[in-house]
Amino acid sequence: DHDDHEHLHPPEMYGVDSLAYRRRRPFHPERLKNWLTDLPAGVVRAKGMLWIAGREQLAYTMSLVGDSTQIEVTGQWIAALPAAHRERFRRSQPDLDWHDEHGDREQRLAVLGVDLPADDLTDSLDTCLVTDEEWEDGVGDTENPFPEIEGSVLTLGATTAAPYE
Repeated sequence: DHDDHEHLHPPEMYGVDSLAYRRRRPFHPERLKNWLTDLPAGVVRAKGMLWIAGREQLAYTMSLVGDSTQIEVTGQWIAALPAAHRERFRRSQPDLDWHDEHGDREQRLAVLGVDLPADDLTDSLDTCLVTDEEWEDGVGDTENPFPEIEGSVLTLGATTAAPYE
């Protein structure tokens, strides 16, 4: 609480807004890639964990700065581990946020930008999630540009999309 003084802090001074985005549904790979290559106006930074449909075993970290995004396979979700390993890991981390059906899989993003309407930004990210029908049927033959090997990175920029290992 800073009501006791009269100077501005950087968020107020520069018009920086932030949004915490969490969902327990995977992103559709094509829609997420399109969102990342054609960002909503004002988004300047984002980072966090991603759950990508068609890659349910893999946990991704994302770092977006300006028009450059790197998405890396950082390992497996705990929910994807063999049962004995999963339970041992869960016992060692009692504060782990766990969903009965999806385990630790989730979208967990922090998005920073200038003059970001939070509702619009949330809605635009929500459109990247798989629909109920896609969830039931799977994403099928959808092209999935996201890497499958731990340590691999997908780099997206204004004019390029090149995975590398």
